[in-house]
Amino acid sequence: MTDPSFAQSADTSSAAGHPRFRLRLDNDKLRGRVTDFCSTDDYIVMTLDDGKIHVFGNGEKPKVLDSQSKAVWSAAVWGKTLVSGDREGDVRVWDLDSEQQLHKLTGHTATVRRIKISDANTAISASRDGTLRIWNIAEGCCRHVLEGHTASVRSLAFSGDLIVSGCDDETARVWSITQGRCLHLLQGHQEGIFVVAFDGKHIATGSIDKSIRIWSPETGECMAVLRAHKALVSRLELQDGVLTSAAADGTISTSSLKGLELSSSPNYTISGHGNSITSLQVKDGRIYSGGSDGLVKVWNAQDGTLVAQIGQKVEAVYNVLSRDDEVIVAVARDGHCLIEVSAPIAIYEPQLIATNTHHLHKLDPGYFSREAFINYPARQVFYYTSPN
Repeated sequence: MTDPSFAQSADTSSAAGHPRFRLRLDNDKLRGRVTDFCSTDDYIVMTLDDGKIHVFGNGEKPKVLDSQSKAVWSAAVWGKTLVSGDREGDVRVWDLDSEQQLHKLTGHTATVRRIKISDANTAISASRDGTLRIWNIAEGCCRHVLEGHTASVRSLAFSGDLIVSGCDDETARVWSITQGRCLHLLQGHQEGIFVVAFDGKHIATGSIDKSIRIWSPETGECMAVLRAHKALVSRLELQDGVLTSAAADGTISTSSLKGLELSSSPNYTISGHGNSITSLQVKDGRIYSGGSDGLVKVWNAQDGTLVAQIGQKVEAVYNVLSRDDEVIVAVARDGHCLIEVSAPIAIYEPQLIATNTHHLHKLDPGYFSREAFINYPARQVFYYTSPN
């Protein structure tokens, strides 16, 4: 169904001076906590702990999918298919065009904490029950149940046919999707694994024990131990042989994985936020971070210098995503869940900005005193002038 409580508003008070538009859930019943947040070229998806899934995109008002569960904990999108996992352990497959549930997949006995979609027909779920399940989402059936962990599976990553899972039992495991079996058991951390990253060449695991370990996906051997942080490692990004990590002590660190040796030192470590870092993305030479201090920042990935702060301080930053020329942020502000979209941070001159496109239209900055809305085919385009 379409959400009648949806509202859009322009906000040109960004601390960095960048135009934004805002997708706001105004209904008092929608004041829950954001549990997951993801985007594709066509959709932005936000799940809340009230059992609802909010889908934005395609030039329409938001759609609300009701899982009939107490809380939706995870979601992933492939094309027009959305797969969600809930507190009761159910995995649901949705068609975003019709807004209909196609399949309810049962088997997990506890919260589904992570969902990944590896191809148009395959989804992987990780649960607090200690298992992973591989699903055929077209047919609505379970292909494999992956057992071996002895506690809650907290994190999940994949590349090609391989899945990496990180668990509260202090181990990570490498699995084959097609074979449905464990290939390697990764041991060495002294506390639970909070986050994993996998780029096909290296596996990185970040732990509550404050360390990061680098592993070979072929052999399962530990290649390096990094100790750049003084608190729980909360986020990891692996790109082009460079690991970017963030932690509960508010620091961000980068390390080159080329010629890495055990206990190697990072390239640099910066004090990014005043408290725990809750979101991290690396894209096009920039690091995007969000913290429990309520701030969103953009950094130069090469040297760690601050490029911009996006927007004003909020109550909570749930996630930060960079997509095309936009910075998309899920936040809590004034008791509401909001998705705020910032225009390209490289643009500082007063000009009209067409978000969701790659075109910049130079006009008299005084021409529009407020938002103008144009509906391109299958796209929403929001126009703003930069603040004077």
